[in-house]
Amino acid sequence: MTGVATTSTAGAGTDRTALDAAPMAIWEEDFGEIARFCEKQRGAGLKDMRAHLRAHPFVLADLVGSIRVTNVNEMALQLAGTSDKEELLGPIPPELLSDESWGTFLDQVVAIFQERDRLTTESKGLDLAGNPTWHRVHWAAPTTGGEIDYSKVLVMVEDVTTERIAERQREAYQRELRALIDIGAQLASTLDEQSVFQQIVDTVPELTGADQALILLFDQDDETLTTAYGYNYPVSELATHHYTEVMDGISGWVTYHLEATTSPDISTDERNRGHALERARRYPGTSAAIAPILRDGIVLGTLTALNGPESPLFTPRQLSLIETLASQAAVAINNARIYEEFSRNHAALQAAHHELQETQTQLLSAQKLEAIGSLAAGIAHEINTPIQYVGDNIRFLEESAEAAFSLFDMVADIVKALEKTGDGGDVVERYRALEEEADVAFIREEAPLAIQQSLEGIARVAEIVRAMKEFAHPGAEDKTPTDLNRCIETTVAVAKNEWKYVADVALDLDTSLPDVPVLAGPLNQSLLIMIVNSAQAIGEMEGRTEGEKGSIRVATAVEDDHAVIRVSDDGPGIPEHIVNRIFDPFFTTKEVGKGSGQGLSIARSVVVDKHDGTLDVETTEGEGTTFVIRLPLIPEAVA
Repeated sequence: MTGVATTSTAGAGTDRTALDAAPMAIWEEDFGEIARFCEKQRGAGLKDMRAHLRAHPFVLADLVGSIRVTNVNEMALQLAGTSDKEELLGPIPPELLSDESWGTFLDQVVAIFQERDRLTTESKGLDLAGNPTWHRVHWAAPTTGGEIDYSKVLVMVEDVTTERIAERQREAYQRELRALIDIGAQLASTLDEQSVFQQIVDTVPELTGADQALILLFDQDDETLTTAYGYNYPVSELATHHYTEVMDGISGWVTYHLEATTSPDISTDERNRGHALERARRYPGTSAAIAPILRDGIVLGTLTALNGPESPLFTPRQLSLIETLASQAAVAINNARIYEEFSRNHAALQAAHHELQETQTQLLSAQKLEAIGSLAAGIAHEINTPIQYVGDNIRFLEESAEAAFSLFDMVADIVKALEKTGDGGDVVERYRALEEEADVAFIREEAPLAIQQSLEGIARVAEIVRAMKEFAHPGAEDKTPTDLNRCIETTVAVAKNEWKYVADVALDLDTSLPDVPVLAGPLNQSLLIMIVNSAQAIGEMEGRTEGEKGSIRVATAVEDDHAVIRVSDDGPGIPEHIVNRIFDPFFTTKEVGKGSGQGLSIARSVVVDKHDGTLDVETTEGEGTTFVIRLPLIPEAVA
């Protein structure tokens, strides 16, 4: 018999007394039909019976149906869970078959096909009561006159159910241990109680087979529900729960008694009262296991596992696991509270450290704070605006595509023809009304404009992105021949948001200017600082009327083996008494918080220290300022 373990001794099938007296479960089975089938298939040239039966499972089912149990002993009756031998004789009872037992039958048919008289297998089956059983089966056919007799196959069945159940219990305990270790590791590695809580509710079904799991946290002093975490549970529904409603239920009983409990049916549990009972009655047959989350003798919440009517009740072992997980949740809360206290105790130190970091950042990154930082919002605006009208116009174009215009024209021609013949009836009137309502003429006029605007927007986005890439390119550590005119064009484009509202920028670039050996990135930053400085000076100029713009001019030229860049503005100029200090570190005329006094100092350091050039200022108070950069066309080391 398959799915049940067996041993056999050849020839024992004819000794009924010996069969009944054997200390093991023995089945005598007739495999004659299968033997004849296998002989026929061998004669037909079949080589691989296993592959054949896997490809034709209905054949295997028919073969299993041909097996006849001809005798069993008392031990076999006990193993099958019956005292009536007649229940087992004849075809194998379907109650003894399981999905896994078909593999054993397949092995037996293959053994007969290979003309073997011995086979040992192990499989899982069911007894007549439907309980799972595991058996080791020793299968043997007697030999008579040199021929194997498959009509009296003896099977000795060893019941290894207890052994296999023990193995599965060990595996379950190992899973539980691994899950608890994982949560412990999470507790040790993070102070994020939310991630720990979610891991705990996700672990509950893994360890207990629960359909749902829920952590509910509350504050008994304030009588409020604070947080909820769930597995396969509609946590959002808890927003409608009130603290007193929860306390009127089993969770309240757990809170007041400080102990875990189970409920075989929450809809009939007497510990539910009032609104809690009304809610519970919506879920008849639902069982629960609930444990308190305790910290210093105070219940901070509960961990609940739920099973639907079709799922088993919770066992004491499962309740114990839920209690253990609840204690892990309490540890997570405790760790978080300790960290909060630690954070409060070090608030002053953190504030001082933060202030020190800000000061250090200003000193080390003044260039970015002065230039790039102030431009970030403007660049985002410059990119965002074209993208917005590109998107809007594309959606507009989707509704008024060019193909529709041809259709409009054709329909208009048809309507005109109908008007002339007078055959259109009310169709013409309805069309004219719809034409006026849809404003077809407006669509025809505006759609091409929308397309043009979209193209302009895309071009603008490309220009900004390209300019930003060139401006921010880190470049090499050594000076490389660079097109200064291109650097200036890029920098002006990047700085547009700073100057476009207060000034017009004019470029007067010498096209004969050769490539100059420079560090492109730092030089771009220096140019940016001076252009932004000019724009800010014009914008802050007193006496400007609203909408009045100033002017910024950037020019290049070659003078005495030097490339010269002039950045001029018609702003207020620099007072004579401070003009000699404008390149000093930390010197600024701006209000506190609006300038670090590092911009022009950094620009001068880049030009003078890194490029062996000069940076001078020419200014007239009330008329404007010009910054003059001179860079050697040939590096000093080469000259």
